[in-house]
Formats: sequence, structure tokens, C-alpha cells
Amino acid sequence: EVQTISLTSPNNSNESLHCQVGFFHLQYNASKVLLHSNVTDIEFSNAVGQLIGQDKVTVSRELNKGNGQCSIKWTVTFPLKFGRAYLLQVVSDSSVCGSTATQHPQCNIPFKHYVQPTTYALDYWKGSSCLMPWSHVFNISRVIPGYSPLSGSIELQLDETNTLKLDVNNLHSNLEAAFLDQAGYTDSSVRTLQGSDDFLHE
Repeated sequence: EVQTISLTSPNNSNESLHCQVGFFHLQYNASKVLLHSNVTDIEFSNAVGQLIGQDKVTVSRELNKGNGQCSIKWTVTFPLKFGRAYLLQVVSDSSVCGSTATQHPQCNIPFKHYVQPTTYALDYWKGSSCLMPWSHVFNISRVIPGYSPLSGSIELQLDETNTLKLDVNNLHSNLEAAFLDQAGYTDSSVRTLQGSDDFLHE
């Protein structure tokens, strides 16, 4: 899965460098970590790895400045076979807004500073952090969704009286063992076919 986190300053020449100043809490599910807005790609990668409890997270960082605007984009690639991830999010930290609340409308929403689990279904989030000393916006998108791992069981009806119920994990070995236990199927074998759009092969 791939997600992007973009931090953008307003189109104001006086604030064109501000996207490199300040802190924010990056949140995944119900966990958060404090990061500086000028965090490197490696530091961002380590932070996401800490949040998800796995390593092999890769992050690229892109900084753009010009025309009175500043933006930083981190592209996060989750580990192979990680499956579908929760959407990353930035905690509003509205409890520290104080006089900056007018700069960050999200800070006026009660109780947003409490860490709530991030969304598993949605693909986009937009908001701000009251820890930042300047006006800004975070845009977070799920660019390439991961696939949720299979779970549960399937039922395979052999005939009118025999039905096999199999766990989808290790389906190949489970299916072969189940067939060998059935009268009349003791000489059976199971082959796994892997396919693309154009062909199947053993």
C-alpha cells in the first residue's frame, strides 16, 4: 500500500518557508508519534515503522518552494504483504490552540485532541495541527490500496452427503489432507495454479 502526506503553507510570501518549521503528531490507528515538519525520509520511515510495529517501510520526501508557497510531500510505501493499512492522519491537538484557533478552524471542534482510531475504509483526510505556529493544511491520500488478507473458511461440497469445511489459510495443504481422508479420493492430488490475465501455469 502507498499513502501520501502533503503539508502545504498558504500562498503568502511571508510564510513561504514555514512548512519547514513546527511539530505535529502523526497518527496510525490509536497510536501517535511526534515529528518535526522538516523530518527526513528516513526519520519518517522509522516513525511509521514504529506506529505499525514493522520495519521495511520506505518513504520518499519532496520539498517544493516558490511563488510564495511551500509544500512537503512524503510518500509512504508499506511493507510487502502488509495488507490494507489504516489511513495515516495528523492529530489536531486542539487542546493547545489558544489564540491560534482562528488560524485552524479544525481546532474549534471539541475533543478532537483526543486520539481516536484512524479510518480503515476512507481514502482521504484533510486537516491541520494546532502545534504548528502558522496556517497550513495536511492532505493525506491512499494512493495504492493494500489488499486485506483472506480469513475465515470455505465449504466445498463433494457430493450429496459430503461437505468439506476448510480454513482459507494454508488452503492447499488443508484441501489435499481433506481429500485423502475421503473414501474414493485417496489417490487425489491438489495442484496450485497461479495466473495472470493471459495464462495459467502450474
